[in-house]
Amino acid sequence: MDEKRKAHTHLKALKVKLDQIEKAKELPQLTKEFNEGIADVQKVIDTLGDAKEKEMNSDQVKTLKEEGEKAIESKDKYLLMRVNEQIKELGMRVALANPAMWVYQFEKLTTENHTFLSEKEASYYISKGKRAMELNDVDE
Repeated sequence: MDEKRKAHTHLKALKVKLDQIEKAKELPQLTKEFNEGIADVQKVIDTLGDAKEKEMNSDQVKTLKEEGEKAIESKDKYLLMRVNEQIKELGMRVALANPAMWVYQFEKLTTENHTFLSEKEASYYISKGKRAMELNDVDE
């Protein structure tokens, strides 16, 4: 019984050490995600959109970068996690606002082998989408 208690105590101590190691790694990992996220979003902004959108989105990146740097400086991992989420959301908004992304998704949908619930409806909307692309009608 004594060996069992020793093993249990040792296991608890190992779990505590493992938790400490994981917590110590959290902030560096979040910091890495923050830096990569800022760089990635800025690349997307630089390659997509018009000048007005670029300026507006770049201002948002600047604000998020400042918030993230404050979080890193104060070792506030919860604030940094929130900033990282906002960076991801901004990246998605920028990408989804670009008509080229929707053209890519449409092409992917129409060229890959899919089974649709209603082939007739799918065919109608695919034709409608192709016609809109030919006419450069991004609103359709």
